[in-house]
Amino acid sequence: MSKSLECQHDRLRRQHAGTARAHEDVHMVADTSEELLAMADKIGVQRKWLQKAGTHHEHFDIALTKRKRAVEAGAKEVTRLELGKIIRAKRDKV
Repeated sequence: MSKSLECQHDRLRRQHAGTARAHEDVHMVADTSEELLAMADKIGVQRKWLQKAGTHHEHFDIALTKRKRAVEAGAKEVTRLELGKIIRAKRDKV
């Protein structure tokens, strides 16, 4: 696995049963779909949770426990700004 897999921590608000509650999530992206899917398999994230498949926004939203596993497996943590640069670079390759 290359070092091109990134995780970005994001605090989201989600609606749940009619009430808003905070939910912490991590966006996991990679340079290629193959790398992203390989890491998902490695850390136990089901492929059916892949979001925006086949686009430059392709990613998984993963729980903090899965983030820990991803980092242990070689993922690099990045800031929101760095994540934006990664997504723009992927878009520009198309």
